[in-house]
Amino acid sequence: MDMTALELPAAHFDCATAAFTLFFVADIKACLRGLVECLKPGGQLLICGFSGLSFSPNVDLVRARIEAYGITVPPLRWKRLGEEALSQALPG
Repeated sequence: MDMTALELPAAHFDCATAAFTLFFVADIKACLRGLVECLKPGGQLLICGFSGLSFSPNVDLVRARIEAYGITVPPLRWKRLGEEALSQALPG
């Protein structure tokens, strides 16, 4: 299932969860919008993930080692979740 285009009924669930998921999705806002659309009015969305410092300094060391071999490292999307701008409520 595509997390940015969920094939689930609208306004169907009381609660939705995204546990350690959002950092695997290129368009985090689209994923969140899809989850919210599946919620009944007043429904709740629970998000659980890693904080920006969860893997420091190891993630930076591993990334540097991979780049030293000439390999392009994909974006670390999970780091974006700690940014204040992405932590704000999504517009309806």
